[in-house]
Amino acid sequence: MQNKYLKGKSPKTVSLLARATRTWKECWHCIREIIDISTWEFGPGNFSLGQENWLGVGCLSPILVPAEDLLTLGEAADRSFSLPYLDEDTKADLQESYNLLKTDSNSDRRIWPHDPSGMFTIKSFKKLKESRNHSTIFSSFWKTYIPPKISIFLWKIMHKAIPVDQSIKSCHIALASKCSCCTLPNMESINHLFFYSEMATTVWNHFMSITNLYWPRIRTPMTVLTLWLSKGKAGSQEHFIYSTLVSSIMWELWKERCSRRYDEGHTISPIQIIARKIILKVRYWCLRLAPHFKASAGSSISTNKIANYLGFDIYNPPHKPPSLVYWTRPPDEALVLNTDGAAMNGVCAGGGILRDYQGRHITNFFNFYGEGTNNQAECRAILDGLTICKTLDFTNIQIHIHTDSRMAMQWCTRQLKPPWHLKAWLRRIWSMAEGLQVVYKHIYREGNKAADHIASLGLKHMSDGVANPHLDRSLKAFITGDSLNIPNIRI
Repeated sequence: MQNKYLKGKSPKTVSLLARATRTWKECWHCIREIIDISTWEFGPGNFSLGQENWLGVGCLSPILVPAEDLLTLGEAADRSFSLPYLDEDTKADLQESYNLLKTDSNSDRRIWPHDPSGMFTIKSFKKLKESRNHSTIFSSFWKTYIPPKISIFLWKIMHKAIPVDQSIKSCHIALASKCSCCTLPNMESINHLFFYSEMATTVWNHFMSITNLYWPRIRTPMTVLTLWLSKGKAGSQEHFIYSTLVSSIMWELWKERCSRRYDEGHTISPIQIIARKIILKVRYWCLRLAPHFKASAGSSISTNKIANYLGFDIYNPPHKPPSLVYWTRPPDEALVLNTDGAAMNGVCAGGGILRDYQGRHITNFFNFYGEGTNNQAECRAILDGLTICKTLDFTNIQIHIHTDSRMAMQWCTRQLKPPWHLKAWLRRIWSMAEGLQVVYKHIYREGNKAADHIASLGLKHMSDGVANPHLDRSLKAFITGDSLNIPNIRI
């Protein structure tokens, strides 16, 4: 691809030749898509300023004139981003982002943001494509308790890959179609065979009356499977019942259709009698598989009625007993900084509270970070807390940083390699902590309620600020309870 088409240029600036083969065209579109959703970990910045997604939020080409688009990031940074048609705010934002993301490396490396390692993998790209094109419905019928042959069969139905009459005719094969599951002649298609045929309607109505479900407005494999497979918590017997019922119903309908059409020794019986036999077979599937299913989550009360009809009892795993969680005090003469991050609807904020070993309030803060994730908010809250400690000159006092994010704690202590998009913030945290006596500790969220409340204020007001512990009743209650060693209940 590089030698034949690109010749040292960016794929986004080169047009694919009309005479290119189909293989080259498919590779071409795939590469362009990968470039659009990848980013850079850069030092000198020897790549296109506008054609590469170095900011991680999209390319700059739409706001640049063609002459600027030919510049490299390093060349634009040497000019302090003083480019025509860019307003002062945009220039300042680009300069700030450049200073934040730039590393001390002597080379540039393309980063794949959809894998923790930052390296491109076929698995992560496939997962990304599936998450964009389909819901989690495909993973719902790939279960250990569903036989693989049925899972494969459902996958074929979703991809219209079973040989019903309509699919055969779509291959330009002349065929007189007649549904084998109806008394009156009808065109056989996937939707008709499994959802509209006389036999299918009888079977579905029977089990829908038991489960209190209703047909979706449009009956397709996607809508029907989504309706049934979305019921119950993952790992519960309730989810097991619904997923087993829908998969076995469709499997038995297909078996009966093939038997009526191709089995020479098959006795043609009335549709209603065959439908009752299919109902018994579906119930037998549930009875046979239920003893082998180990529930890891609880089911709703309404599931007991369905299970009793099918002939087995519901088992709910025992609930974990509640425990008491206390605010963790630091050693004498030490300070404790509780931090927390909050994210909602694509935006995030962070906050923290600094107290002494007796729980007395020293200061607090909350900051709104704009677009970001919860992990980013957790890291930035720790950084903001360290900045305040250094500003207050607490360099000779041990500071215990308590966070309810185990990953943030492990990133800060270098126990775990941070994802590429948080490295810039972690480098700042490590640099800020060099002049302080810092000890990191992970705590439960129930013991971090004061910081959790303060962080939520950043999302609520979408601004930076400080909470007043005398006027904010909730914060005052949390501080008083922690200082008096009043426990919180963890369920």
